Amino acid sequence: DEEGPSKRSRVIETFCQRGIEASLTPFEQELFTTLREASKALQMGTVMRVAGGWVRDKLLGLDSDDIDISLDNMSGVAFAERLNQFLKEQGEERHAIHVIQQNPE
Repeated sequence: DEEGPSKRSRVIETFCQRGIEASLTPFEQELFTTLREASKALQMGTVMRVAGGWVRDKLLGLDSDDIDISLDNMSGVAFAERLNQFLKEQGEERHAIHVIQQNPE
């Protein structure tokens, strides 16, 4: 099973060929830009991927505010702590970090 950038490129190309587009809201653009800038500035080397229902909803043209980010090289808590460090250095508001130990369902 092929994985990696070439497979992702073909998936993106397939979406483009079929005319499937997903536009980002200003909030989403700001969020993704901040995440990329933090990862680069703090030299995390983290590959971030948007996953879950948000992707499905975007492809269907629906609004969604539940954005799941998967990380390849650290826990969500470690990433959130580093992100807060970056936000502090930028003079931006830091956010509380909460861990859900078990899915409530």
